[in-house]
Amino acid sequence: PGVPPASVVTVLAVVITFFVMAPVAQDIMERTTVPAASDAEKGDDRRMFADALAVYDAASPPLLDFLRANTTREEINHYQKLAREDAKQPAGARVLLMAFASSEFVEAVTVGFLVLLPFVLIDLLVAHVLLAAGLMNLPAAVVALPLKLLLFIAADGWRLITDALVMSYRV
Repeated sequence: PGVPPASVVTVLAVVITFFVMAPVAQDIMERTTVPAASDAEKGDDRRMFADALAVYDAASPPLLDFLRANTTREEINHYQKLAREDAKQPAGARVLLMAFASSEFVEAVTVGFLVLLPFVLIDLLVAHVLLAAGLMNLPAAVVALPLKLLLFIAADGWRLITDALVMSYRV
């Protein structure tokens, strides 16, 4: 359960996120400019709110386009129905964020299952072989873990996973 550690998985997720989102972030940076406030305007809350709203209006289209391109129409329709929005209208940020998060969760569970399945088969095979050899006192995990690592390295597991994750996004 601790291979790889959660910290490694988290760092990998952050790096892949930066890699995938870089074009979207670049588009947002090109579209937005934050006006420099003069000393007289620094305390004006209405002006700061208007500036923040202008930045949001300029920055949101690339992000919403990314969410829309990477979420299935069925997910968007489902959350539009839950939000009581008209499905004929373009989905808003709230619906797109929820639909994207939901579809990403489903994808993560699917990837986790597909990665786990061969490892479960190795566990079953090792346990069966150890039982057949009469080595019931030898923990199956002691034999199975090196076999799992060998399989993962031989199949170039990190590259397969990262390539599949990066290529699954349309930017």
